[in-house]
Amino acid sequence: MSRTLAKHRQGRSSLRDPLLSNRDWRRLRIWYSKHGRCLPWRSKATPWSILLAETLLHRTGANVVQDLYPLARKVFASPESIIMKKDRWIAMLHKAGLFWRARIFVSACENLVRQYGGHVPSEGKQLKSLPGVGHYTASAVRCFGFGHREFITDTNTIRLVGRIAGKRLTPSNHRTKSVQTLIARLSDKGRPPLAKDNYALLDLAATVCKPQVPMCHKCPLRSQCYTAQIRKG
Repeated sequence: MSRTLAKHRQGRSSLRDPLLSNRDWRRLRIWYSKHGRCLPWRSKATPWSILLAETLLHRTGANVVQDLYPLARKVFASPESIIMKKDRWIAMLHKAGLFWRARIFVSACENLVRQYGGHVPSEGKQLKSLPGVGHYTASAVRCFGFGHREFITDTNTIRLVGRIAGKRLTPSNHRTKSVQTLIARLSDKGRPPLAKDNYALLDLAATVCKPQVPMCHKCPLRSQCYTAQIRKG
């Protein structure tokens, strides 16, 4: 074990504040312009298309969903279409191994039609009142569908902010104040990020700051990251 790593394990006094500077954001945006993923639900996004995509993405890899999404988007163009073609929707998700979330999304669509006239609401509280919609999906719909600034808290961003700060975080504790406080440090001049910047954070975590072997040498935030400095040492 290196002396640097041993020191890291003995104490946490040198943990970093994960607040990103203007320079960090510039580097991240340049990286994203070159290496960001071209995922189908990011093109011509609407509140409904993002809700549909996030339902498919829940605990499922983007590589699986990017093959399924285009057909789902074409066939199920609205909450009403999910209800009218319920059997086809359930069969499609069952074939993809996503059967458990198919029926609960039908219930969510029924609520959308009954309570909101088939429109996806923009308020977080209303979104989270829908069956199967948690805080992450609500934030994603508000950010990527409506264009609101939002902090996106999922496994990827939790891992990213934990490594920058040098603190071990458990994704299952995503609702805790400590995790939410750290995620809030990934701000843009004190404000939550816009859609493109959130996509940059998600893509960086998914393709560079990987769960098992992070590629710190490729990371545009490595000079700010506690873990990258430890690994270098």
